[in-house]
Amino acid sequence: MSSVTASSPTKGLTVRYVTALALVAITSITAFVLLSALIEGQRGSAIEINISGRQRMLSQRTALFASNLATAETKEERTRLKGTLVKLIQLFRDSNEGLVHGDPEVGLPGQPTAPLRDLYFGETNLYQRVQRYADQLSAVAEMPAPTTNSAQLKSILSLAPGLLVDLNRAVKAYEAQATARVDFLHRAEGALVLFTLLLLISEALIIFRPLVAQIRRHLARIHAQSTALAARERGMRLVLNSTGDGLVAVNLDGSLRDIRSKVVTDWFAEGKPVWEGLFPDDQIKQEEMALTFEGIEEGFMPFEVLVDQMPHRIERDERVFEVGLRPVTDGDDRWLLLIIRDTTAREAHAKAEKESKELIRIVQTISRDRAGFIEFMEEMDRLLDIVSTADVPRDELLRALHTVKGNAAIFGFDSFAEDCHAIETRLSSADESPRDELNRLDPTWREALNKIEVFISETSEDFLHVERDEFRALVHGIRINLSQTELLDMLRQWRNIPAKRRLDRIGQQIDRIAKDLGKRVKVEIDDHQARIPEDFLKQFWPSLVHVVRNTMDHGIEPPEERDASGKTSVGHVTVTAELGDDFVLRIEDDGRGIDWQKIRMKAQERGLKASCKNDLVEALFASGISTRDQVGEISGRGVGMGEVRSQAERAGGTVDVESSAGNGSAFVFRFPRPESSFTQDLGGS
Repeated sequence: MSSVTASSPTKGLTVRYVTALALVAITSITAFVLLSALIEGQRGSAIEINISGRQRMLSQRTALFASNLATAETKEERTRLKGTLVKLIQLFRDSNEGLVHGDPEVGLPGQPTAPLRDLYFGETNLYQRVQRYADQLSAVAEMPAPTTNSAQLKSILSLAPGLLVDLNRAVKAYEAQATARVDFLHRAEGALVLFTLLLLISEALIIFRPLVAQIRRHLARIHAQSTALAARERGMRLVLNSTGDGLVAVNLDGSLRDIRSKVVTDWFAEGKPVWEGLFPDDQIKQEEMALTFEGIEEGFMPFEVLVDQMPHRIERDERVFEVGLRPVTDGDDRWLLLIIRDTTAREAHAKAEKESKELIRIVQTISRDRAGFIEFMEEMDRLLDIVSTADVPRDELLRALHTVKGNAAIFGFDSFAEDCHAIETRLSSADESPRDELNRLDPTWREALNKIEVFISETSEDFLHVERDEFRALVHGIRINLSQTELLDMLRQWRNIPAKRRLDRIGQQIDRIAKDLGKRVKVEIDDHQARIPEDFLKQFWPSLVHVVRNTMDHGIEPPEERDASGKTSVGHVTVTAELGDDFVLRIEDDGRGIDWQKIRMKAQERGLKASCKNDLVEALFASGISTRDQVGEISGRGVGMGEVRSQAERAGGTVDVESSAGNGSAFVFRFPRPESSFTQDLGGS
């Protein structure tokens, strides 16, 4: 009897344990099944949203690259853009097919549910429009680079806005549906968790007290770990703040994490995407940065490619910063580390170093040819007066500015030449002149001259320059008893300057430009011992820089091209001057020659005559005519040669051009013989 009584409490306790465990198991299984069903439904919606969103984004990318392709200026740029565009179009096509016909690898059933089904096969017929857009764009993109039709691309790109509107409608519809499912999931989870907690609490009060004690111990351990983690986070923040760089943890959607260094804390507002903090006043850069984050989140393009396309430079509070991104992966957690580095001192150092090297080159130029430098400054004053005049004709302004740039680069003022090039680019592409920038050129030039004032101060140069051969000729004349008149004629010529001095400056220009272009050239100078008055063709000589720059940029080929055509890798340029009945100057090269067919086409486009050689030579010197398809810092605008002819004609001279394909070119300038530069001979009247 006692044994039955003793076993009853044990049996009842066992039943209670089993019942409690069964209830917990049933509740857990039920919750798991319900949650699995809800999560599976959410997963299906998320997949379709993801694919639809990718369709939208791919449409944007194809439109962007196609637009860039339509405006690309170089063959290399068109080839690179077309390669990327073909890949994007294939991704676009595959994604569209998977969405409609199914893709088991990503879990697409192949039968889109409403409302995506209505958008794809209803009145909007989105599916066929996407296919047609991809097919047409692919056909144009696969054309060879020289035949890419910009007009076709622009026509096809007109389909993109409609596609984007409908793709956005599909994405928004699914986002609304997914939000409703997520809300239901949250409510169901809350109810299940509450019910399970109540059940566990009631059972714990009866039979799970040891478990409660164990939970308390775990909570204490968790608290200790949390305290340690907080201490480690404080240490990490100290490390971040001590680096001097701005470090910010960013989610893939552009939202900020809690990790950031103190340096840039005030840049970013809570709840705002990172690009608004980086570029608060530049909407274009904000959009570029947002596209970069969107591409990284999608993950269909290489990370390095996307980062290269984002803006990297920030100017804020008179300081310059460099922006970089690094991917961070911690298990399934993916985020980005934004690095903001202050490069103000580095850029200032680089600028100072550049200015120092530039000053050294200018001083070397002055030491080699001070008279030429003084003449260069006088010509710059004349040209800058033209540039600063408000009502000067546009063609004359372009020629003057182009000559200012060329001469400044030749004499070592590279920074000033770069400023001129930037203004020249805006002036060539805009309807109105950037007058404020043009007016700042003269003060900028005066500031540059102030740095070298000590090297160009006025000194007496009242002396004669006599070549050794000329002195020997005079001695020989005395020995053979030349008449006094003949000897005086020889001495009178010494009052003029050797033409070689002018030709040597041209040779130095050729050497300088060849070095800048990475070309090798040998210059031969022959002045036939001619002497000319110092002020003879004073305004013409500086304009010759355009002939020199065109000769080196258009004429002399790179070493590898010369080797391939059977020429020596070193180009050859001859500069000769001869004084007879006329003064003749000849600049000849052995380069590729002038492309007369291209000159003819350009002339016909401008409505100029192009039926004979004289017409083509005339067109070569016309404003806006150039054989280059792309403007460079050396040549390509078609205004420099017009300045050369203008100055030659003002001096009463003529210009002729001799050229044949593959055999080089020769520019021949002919002027009336100059009068003597002095009025008194060395021995009286």
